[in-house]
Amino acid sequence: MAYAFGASSESIIHELVFSSSTSWVPPYSCRAYVTVIGPGGSGGSCVEGGDHEAYVASGGGAGGCAKSLLRLDSSVTYTINIGAGGASVNNAAGNAGGANSEFQGSDIDNMAGNLGSGGLKEGNAGTISLKAGGAGGTATGGTIFNCTGGAGGSGEVVTYSNAGIHIASGGGGVAGIFGKSYRGGNAICNTGGAGKVALGGGAGVGGNGGDATSTGSYGFAGAGGGNAFGDGISHTTVYPNQGNMFDTSSLIRSISCNDWDEAGFSAYEQTSV
Repeated sequence: MAYAFGASSESIIHELVFSSSTSWVPPYSCRAYVTVIGPGGSGGSCVEGGDHEAYVASGGGAGGCAKSLLRLDSSVTYTINIGAGGASVNNAAGNAGGANSEFQGSDIDNMAGNLGSGGLKEGNAGTISLKAGGAGGTATGGTIFNCTGGAGGSGEVVTYSNAGIHIASGGGGVAGIFGKSYRGGNAICNTGGAGKVALGGGAGVGGNGGDATSTGSYGFAGAGGGNAFGDGISHTTVYPNQGNMFDTSSLIRSISCNDWDEAGFSAYEQTSV
């Protein structure tokens, strides 16, 4: 992604967004803020195949971001290359972004937002060591800043119990469009017990994704995403077997889990709070 803000005077009068590769000639010579954002990698995907298993997927890394204040000349043709984001996957490790994004011209220092890496995945009947999220891409050529993209969140199953399923999924990172990037939330199932789920939050432009930690049996930990003003809310659950799946203080209804189906998300009994 490339942005150009330009004017023939000192005020910003145009904002242009280029979402595909092209050649571009400014309609007039101007000063312009140019932001180049590299493509992010896709997150890993791990498909549940049965009971008594553990599944982990980590988030994709964001692309790098470069920003400059440039003098653009109406007699120069500028080349804009836009890299595609990493293709989504099904039961596979994530893909890196397709190519770097670039803004080039004969009269400027070329700018590049480099691609982010894809997340990882693993599924088996046992513990799963930490699967790091995809690394963020670097950036070059910016005169205001060059910001490496936020890393994807990790996933990990520290302790495995041969009962139910254990799921840990990290959130995606975010590009540093304001000069600082943020990571995706990490997810961990860190004690024994049946039927645990931990879902890290995605990063926002002003904060990290929240971290999720699931402990005990039938604990569902879903963290919040980052936003423009701060980190997402992290969440830890500690529930014994036959306990409540959600924090009843913040929900109108809770689910009392006597058993879970093979997908690990549906309870057979519901009771009012």
